[in-house]
Amino acid sequence: MKKIKPKYSKINIGSGADVKKGWVNLDITNEFGAEVIYDLRKLYSGGQLPFKDNSFDYVLCKHVIHTFIDPTPIIIELVRICKPKGKIEIKTHLPTGNNSSIRMIRGHTIGMMKGFVEENFGSYYFKEFSKGKDIGKINLEKAEYYTNSNKKIQKMIIWFSNRLGWKVFEKSPLMYVFPWISVKIIYKKL
Repeated sequence: MKKIKPKYSKINIGSGADVKKGWVNLDITNEFGAEVIYDLRKLYSGGQLPFKDNSFDYVLCKHVIHTFIDPTPIIIELVRICKPKGKIEIKTHLPTGNNSSIRMIRGHTIGMMKGFVEENFGSYYFKEFSKGKDIGKINLEKAEYYTNSNKKIQKMIIWFSNRLGWKVFEKSPLMYVFPWISVKIIYKKL
């Protein structure tokens, strides 16, 4: 596959209807105006995003990861296309109801996402999906729950959930009571 030279330094992966001006927008269709069309399922059969290594200063992947049973190939590609010292922001729904694939396979959302830093991609997934190539390391800068709601009660619940910590919150029935809570993870590539 031919690698695209991006005209912007930020990429919005899984842009959907949230097409951002001044960003490269990638989605499975161009229904909402994404410039780059790519099916992320190709990553599971050895595919790569159509960009060279170290192409972007900022990589955003919003509400995509929770739809895949194992997010490892996607995260490896996000790291690969991010420049050193660049940021990778992942936003995802909590794994409840029909979107529970992450929790069933890898464990709790924030715990699993922190695990990528702790393991430094040293698992068999790294060797299988990156073909042994050194794509760089990442540090976790932020891991928190959030909501797009402006309601005071929801903001208060988010505050409380972040104080409880993921080990308590995601193992409790609270996460099923509040399906509007999402997770935001920010990594910095070293």
